[in-house]
This record gives sequence, C-alpha cells and structure tokens, in this order.
Amino acid sequence: MTTEREKYYKLPFYETIEIVSSRDNLLFMVKLYILYVLIYFPMMTGLPLTIDAELNTISPYAIGWVMQGRWTTYFLTLVMPMPVVPYFTIAVFGLFSSISYNILLISCNLRKDMRTLLAFAVFISFPIWSTLLEFPANTVSAGLALLLCVIAAAELARNPFRFLSLLGQVAAVTLAVGAYQSFVFVYIAFAIGVALFQDKQICNTLRLVWIIALVSILSVILHLIIQTILLDVYGITQQYIGTFFHPSLLISDTIAVVMRSLLVFYNIYTGNKDFFGVFIWAIPFIVALSIGSACRKSLFKGFLLAASLLLPLPLLLISGGWLPFRTLIAIPVSIGICTLFLVQSEWLGVRRMGIFLSAVLALQSAAAISQYQGARILTEKFDQATGAEIYYRISSVAETDGSKTVDFFGALQGPQIYPIIPSTIGNSTAGASFFSWDGGNPQRMLAYMKMLGFSDLNLPSVETRHALKGEYAEMPKWPAPGSVRKVGDIILVKLGDQPGHY
Repeated sequence: MTTEREKYYKLPFYETIEIVSSRDNLLFMVKLYILYVLIYFPMMTGLPLTIDAELNTISPYAIGWVMQGRWTTYFLTLVMPMPVVPYFTIAVFGLFSSISYNILLISCNLRKDMRTLLAFAVFISFPIWSTLLEFPANTVSAGLALLLCVIAAAELARNPFRFLSLLGQVAAVTLAVGAYQSFVFVYIAFAIGVALFQDKQICNTLRLVWIIALVSILSVILHLIIQTILLDVYGITQQYIGTFFHPSLLISDTIAVVMRSLLVFYNIYTGNKDFFGVFIWAIPFIVALSIGSACRKSLFKGFLLAASLLLPLPLLLISGGWLPFRTLIAIPVSIGICTLFLVQSEWLGVRRMGIFLSAVLALQSAAAISQYQGARILTEKFDQATGAEIYYRISSVAETDGSKTVDFFGALQGPQIYPIIPSTIGNSTAGASFFSWDGGNPQRMLAYMKMLGFSDLNLPSVETRHALKGEYAEMPKWPAPGSVRKVGDIILVKLGDQPGHY
C-alpha cells in the first residue's frame, strides 16, 4: 500500500497541494487550529496595545521594514496593511503554523493522532513564540516565513540533490529570511528534523548536512544582495538590526561572550524561572531523553538533534551574547522535533514518558503565555490611568487650551504582579509600560497619549530637552505635587529620578 508520504514524493511539487488539502488532512488541520486557539486564547481575546504599536498607529512607516532588513514584510504590507491589535495577526499565524506542521508530518511519514497533536501543542506553545507574537506587525510575515521554511525542508527530503530543488529551497528560505532574519535557523531545524525521520539512510551522510548549509548560506547572501539593492533604490540606510551585532566584543572578550551565550541555552533548557518568569521543569527531561533516544538509533542522529538545539549560537556569539528572546525562534522548532522523537519512539517506556512530559510541557507553556498576557492587560490599565492623570495635571498648569509643549524626564515602572520574562534577559514587552520602555522614551509616551485622544501635546526639540535637565533637580518625582510644572512655555513632567531617553 502506497503511503501518503510516498505519494507526496512521487508527485510534482505543485500537485502535492492536493495531498496537503485532502479531506483527512484538512480535518487534522482543523484539530491543530482548535488546539492553537485554546493555547493562545488569552492573547487572541485580550487586545492590549504593545510596544511599537503606538508608533505604527500614529505614523505608519512601511519602508522602515526595509531599513530593518525585513523586505518581505515590507512587500507584504503593500498587500495587507498590518493591524496593531493582535487578534487577526495571531489568528493568521495559527493558520500558517497548522499548515506547516501538517506538511512536516507528511514529510516525516508520521501518523496524525493524539501523540502528534500533543507534539504540536509543545511546538507552538513554547514561550519564545509569544514574545514574537506580541508584536502584531511581525506576526503575519512570521507565519508565512514558517510555512516557507517547512516547504523548503520538505523539498530537501523529496529531492535532496537536484539542482532545481536546491534553487527552490534557496528562494523559499530567502523570502523567509526577508521576513525575519532568524528564520534561516528555523529552516535548518526543520531540515534536520525531516532528515532524522527518513526511512532511508539519507541522514547518515555528511552530504545532506552540506546541502542544508549550502542552502542556508546562499539564502543569506541572496537576502543581503536584495537588501542592498532596495536600500540603494529607496535611498535609505539600514537601521536597528546593526545595534544587535557586536563582533568586536567576540574578538576582544571571547571567553565572556561565549559563556554569556552558553548561559542563554542553559537557562532555556533548564526551564530557569529567572528566564521564563516561571519554572518550566519538563524542558530538560524532554531534551535529555530525546537526545538519548536518538543516540540509541544512531550517534549521528543524536549529534544532529543536539546540534539543532544549539542553532542560534552563531547569532548569539556575533551579538556579544545579548539578543531579544524573540530571535531564538529556531528553539521551539527543535523542541518540537525532540517531542516528536519521543512520542513516536519504538520503545514503549520512552514513548509513555515522552507523552507524559509533553503534556506537562504544553500545560506549563500555555500557563506561562496566559501569565504574560495577564501582565500585559494589567499594564495596559495602568498606562491608561496614568496617561489620563498626566494629561489632567498638564492641563491644570498649562493655562491655555491650545497646543502644549511637554517634556518628560525619567521612567515610571508599571505594576509587577505576575512574574514575566525580564526585559533585561529576553527583551519581552510583556508587562512593559509605555512610560518605562527605553528607560523612559518621551516619543513613545507622547505617541501613546495621542492614541488615548490627547492630541494637543508636542515635544520640545532635543537641544531644548538637554537644556532643561537642570530644572528637574529640585522637582519631586511622580505622582507627588510639583512633579508637573511649567517653565516658560514648556511643561515639565518628572516620572523618575534617572534621566530617560535622550
């Protein structure tokens, strides 16, 4: 009897759509999507504005995506402008992820049952995803990139050494990297996963590893070429991304950077509470058990699986050991592959332990996502109340009803009720106040207050702000009387004792 995967590999690529969209696969994708909605229900139903949403709303600037090296996202905005509230974008990401996972299972020749549903719950609920999805402008393009990566990995398994197949993979991964640079590692993780589940000895040759490396390198080079051309066409310079790369640190302080980078992996794979905000203790057991099971089959398979768990290491090293948590999106894919390995194990004891640990990890991750969302909602209420009170105090000293020039000094920390991913570690915006982000950024504060309807506020020039620093020395900080006062034509608002963003 011909299996689904054999049909998938015998047909031309454009005809495999019929297999992916068959009745059984559609029903399974519906189950996947329902599971996704259950996990992300808190994020889909609570719609607080997150950091960057205020800037995208007040002054949308699509060309900024090109400046960040995310030109695929830029072209996507020409088709579908990105909303700033997360419901729609998170829903679309769920659709892309369900299709992607279904293609992955077909490529790996794995049954669609409760075990693979459970592995999907682990893969899609891993907390790193939530730190990416809290930025609605990134979410739709991230879902498309995820699909492109799994298609490229599936094509690797179909025709690993054909030239046209190689070109198709490079094109797909290049588009994915143009959506978010970290997706090159997502492709590698998917490719390793597909190779590990092959019946043939395809993964027992270094030739396949070289093909994966070649596709990745060519995709990055092509991405950079397209990026350079677009920057030249639009007459702009690259911004933001360069702030994360510090190769000089790796050269000048190699040991410290390496140790800092390895510490990130230690914190993730031990489920460290200081890293996730909650203790996710199932992670180290799944990692250890899956690598051990892979090694029992083949030491090479064990090595590949272990290597996939460390995929973002080059990115961490070149950044000096500091990167936003959301850039490590290859890790949920690798954890998902580990989980699939366990729940499909031919050894009954390992399989049962894998099912138990997977259920625990999915529950722990879903609970963490809910906790992060609780922090976002509480912070939003805090920001709304604070913005209204600040405007009332500004109006009380303004003496006029016209436009008001306002300067903000310092930052105001929001409520810290729920443990979350600390911004100093993971750079998550969960629980981040518009009045504290960037150490107190007046541009963000003003943009947010305009979203609340307070549109008659303006910032002074940078030079004027610097000149006003001395005026804050004798002022008490918010909310004490005197924390808002007028000096000449400018209203000063002191939120904290330390200077904010200048």
